[in-house]
Amino acid sequence: MQADRPFFTVLIPTYRRCDLLPRAVSSVLTQSWTNFELVVVDDASPDATAEVMARIDDPRVRYLRRAENGGAAATRNSGIEVARGSWISLLDDDDEYDPEFLARTREVLAGAPPTVGLTWCGIRWLRDRDGEREVLREELWQPTYRDREHAYRSFLRSRRIGTNCGITLRRDAVAEVGGFDETFRGGAEDTDFLIRMVRRFDFRVVPEVLVDVHLHGGPNLRGVSLEKARDYEKILAKHASTLTADRGLAADLHYKTGWLFYQAGDRRRGRRHLLASIRRRPFHRAWSALLLYEILGRRAADAHRAMSQMRRGHAPLSDVERSEPS
Repeated sequence: MQADRPFFTVLIPTYRRCDLLPRAVSSVLTQSWTNFELVVVDDASPDATAEVMARIDDPRVRYLRRAENGGAAATRNSGIEVARGSWISLLDDDDEYDPEFLARTREVLAGAPPTVGLTWCGIRWLRDRDGEREVLREELWQPTYRDREHAYRSFLRSRRIGTNCGITLRRDAVAEVGGFDETFRGGAEDTDFLIRMVRRFDFRVVPEVLVDVHLHGGPNLRGVSLEKARDYEKILAKHASTLTADRGLAADLHYKTGWLFYQAGDRRRGRRHLLASIRRRPFHRAWSALLLYEILGRRAADAHRAMSQMRRGHAPLSDVERSEPS
């Protein structure tokens, strides 16, 4: 590594969050580990993001503004293209790092072999309400897998991390898997990307809670969209050969995809995927979802989400976290 290259590039993609962005930026600039650069990529925000960034006077900060809105995947790719660090840490524009995030991640990476392509840490879920922070829970996922193929299939079935979980990526590994797929516009671009990463690379977990994830109202927080459901259809198509050979895994993915289509209001496609799930595994829990939605329509959402949350062993947090079944 060249002497003038930072060890980390922290990447914050942002869109219409000029009020929240300074908090995220500040959490990076106050890190105890200082060998980093911060790249903020603005996805053509129509608000005062440019003015907010112009007031930040720190040589470690670079601000890029995209000419056209391209979505989360394109915005992250824009930052990855200009990153100078050997490792790229992702931070959402409404979340914040603990001051020791980079230092603790560096400690884990110090002994990591070249087969390791990513790390993540634990997160603290917070609800912002009337200027107060309510801590909802902390979560640290530390899975163990027999091998990389097992990890890949497990991530296809379900995962408990996203780009808000203190993800750090080896820059060379990101290039090898091709970055984020910019055709994904519904919010599942991180799912697709992480599946591809664990298929090619090993991971390490930073065993501490080092990221605060804020749940709040705002223009970017929404329920399940048709775009997200379509994203999962793309995941089904990308991994068709694996799913043909693993009917149980295919049943789980069709179940999730059907659930998303029902939630987005497309009953026909929701029904099609749930029936596909049942054909692959006749006693799959897709039966309960199919009956609920066919009888109650979109009013079945709360009942079905409650059933999913009961299986996970805790109460729902918000519409954001509840947007997918477990």
